[in-house]
Amino acid sequence: MGQKGNILSIAVKKEASIVSLHEKRIYMQFTDQFRYEMDILIESHHRDLIIDFSGVNMINSLGIGVLISTANAINKYNKKLVIVGLNPSIEEIFTRMRLNMIFDIGRNVREGLALL
Repeated sequence: MGQKGNILSIAVKKEASIVSLHEKRIYMQFTDQFRYEMDILIESHHRDLIIDFSGVNMINSLGIGVLISTANAINKYNKKLVIVGLNPSIEEIFTRMRLNMIFDIGRNVREGLALL
């Protein structure tokens, strides 16, 4: 099965680049595409990032690994990664895995911008 094209879109604001995910499930075949698109974004935009998960209802460990890699890469540029719009089940996973210690988490983009 081939990989789907762009699974995210980027809105460049004065304060940060805002990434909106277009897949409801970040898993298996989409993980490689997610990693690829995030790597391109980091190399081309050395800015704070907000990733909006409001349309996502599932993410696997590989997808979480992409987020951790993204946070590590963006830290090299002294920038922040903020995650917003987590649904309750994904937020619970983040809490149980203590990912809320790695990422700043906001309810929405406005709150995410305030966390920068």
